[in-house]
Amino acid sequence: MSLIRNIHKKSVKQNLVETIIKFSRKMDVKVIVEGIENMEEYSKILQLGARYGQGYLFAYPESPFPKLRTEILSLSEIKSHNYT
Repeated sequence: MSLIRNIHKKSVKQNLVETIIKFSRKMDVKVIVEGIENMEEYSKILQLGARYGQGYLFAYPESPFPKLRTEILSLSEIKSHNYT
């Protein structure tokens, strides 16, 4: 999670995550970005090529299943990336 925290502000984190995403695609492995807590982080990981993610931005932990935060899922930015 600390790798994603404030990724929108730190170029070293951005370069590392982008490299991991590119490498995973070459290896045919899916990457799930964990710990997305705000729109700035989410926007940046989308720019870096991430396709899957989870974190408090989308839903809080809950048992048995979390209730998705629909106000986040309905944003046009997310719809334009086919995440809904």
